Amino acid sequence: EGRQEGRRLGKAELLRDQASHRFGDLPEWVTERLDRADVDTLDGWSRRLLDAERLQDVFADGTG
Repeated sequence: EGRQEGRRLGKAELLRDQASHRFGDLPEWVTERLDRADVDTLDGWSRRLLDAERLQDVFADGTG
């Protein structure tokens, strides 16, 4: 369980860094979703980030 949480936190931090690099400062609603997301959701958002034109395109519906 500890490894899973560490993995989740690492993915969330990487996605937070990549999203802020691409789109600038992240709004609170994005950071809240990153904090709550599971690994599968984070993986989905990471894939969406590659093609997204807007931050909302990545995170808007709350799922990956």
